[in-house]
Amino acid sequence: LRLRQERFRISAEVEGDTAAPEGLGEVWSVPVVLTLGTPDGDRTQRVLLEAVEQDVQLDVVPDRVLVNAGGHGFYRVRYAASLGAALVGHGIGHLDPLERYGLIDDAFASVLSGAVSAAEFLDLARAYADEADVSVWDRLGGALDELARVLDDPAVDDDARDAYRVTVRALIGPALRRLGLEPADAEDDRTRELRGTLLRLAALVGGDDAAVAHARAVHTAALAAGDGEEAGDPALVAAAAVVVAVTGDEADYEAFLARSKAAPTPQDERRALFALARFRDEALLDRTLASVLTDIRTQDGPYVVRVALTNREHGPRAWAFVARHWDVLVERFPSNSVVRMLEGITALTGEAVAADVRAFLAEHPVPQGAKQVAQHLERQQAGVALRRREATPLAASLT
Repeated sequence: LRLRQERFRISAEVEGDTAAPEGLGEVWSVPVVLTLGTPDGDRTQRVLLEAVEQDVQLDVVPDRVLVNAGGHGFYRVRYAASLGAALVGHGIGHLDPLERYGLIDDAFASVLSGAVSAAEFLDLARAYADEADVSVWDRLGGALDELARVLDDPAVDDDARDAYRVTVRALIGPALRRLGLEPADAEDDRTRELRGTLLRLAALVGGDDAAVAHARAVHTAALAAGDGEEAGDPALVAAAAVVVAVTGDEADYEAFLARSKAAPTPQDERRALFALARFRDEALLDRTLASVLTDIRTQDGPYVVRVALTNREHGPRAWAFVARHWDVLVERFPSNSVVRMLEGITALTGEAVAADVRAFLAEHPVPQGAKQVAQHLERQQAGVALRRREATPLAASLT
């Protein structure tokens, strides 16, 4: 087995990410744990990688190899095509949840860096149809959502977007049907969280009309029940609120607005408040943003703006609001919350708006969060590069 190490870069196209920090070097001593799969069972082998490239004599002849067994190593893994195919071909169900998480997380990191294509990532994602761990689904769902945003590029046609939604539904649908739409009495909290995650992904990334309808039914029942036990499962109610906000109309907006002012708990209040920033209608989003300057509490305002910046339809409009009212927002919000508000810029991956963001923040620095802002900009730039690099090839692979 040949192991090779290199410094991970979030993207080859990110400015300032071309050299290792001073004193860090390019070669490390890396403890690597391998699982060697054979017909007679799995074997563990430990290796110390001390060179850029190192050949390892294996204890057995395996039919598959898992690198970073147990998922505890502080490094990412990228497999040669044949090794990756052998590992996935055996079925990933034999891996621990942390190993499955690491496999998908490392793969998407490789997509961001440009080492793996988005189409190759989707091939791996299809192997997760039987996944039952909510943490793994959260990571996979985040990647699927980011690829959906890549396909928002104007160069991509509706046929490709429709094909992507079909792909996502085919991945999520079996898991959601297997779990069922209604919680069972004996379920643990993570299973309930998984149901909410799958419902939200099916509705918003997969465009599943049945999932949207079920979310609306859950939301309506929760509103009718008030704050009693019968209001529904908290994880499902929270997911349903997001779906209704993203797909809702003015009547839904007014209901969330009223709820935000008369919610039975602080958690319910914030859920309704953040929902106001998710609507696709630009006039409704404008109302929400205007309220940040007047009605919404200063401790909540930055986070409402952050959600608005991630709005798939009107994120750039939210950024224009931030730039236009910058001085007022900085004066109004707690100083340590401005950088948290700006976390939303990572979702703004269109070339024009990203350039506007970079230019504006260069002229309007945030001294109390300079490092975090730089990280937000770096992550945004990686997203811009991903969209530029993958929008057309990913669309072509889907149609």
